[in-house]
Amino acid sequence: ATLWDAYCGFLTFYVWVAYKENWAGRVVWLLLILGFGNIAMAIYALVQLCKVPRTATFSEVVLRRMP
Repeated sequence: ATLWDAYCGFLTFYVWVAYKENWAGRVVWLLLILGFGNIAMAIYALVQLCKVPRTATFSEVVLRRMP
């Protein structure tokens, strides 16, 4: 049950990553998430938080920016 639960969590998080990234980023982050798990997920979340200004809303963090 623990591996099943972990990989379901990883893949659920990856859906958000796939939504935000281009195809190359999707592949890289998939491998990182499946290989390093929560560490890679934390790094991705911190990178996303560093990309937005301090006054950003929640939606500005989780949604992709349209050009």
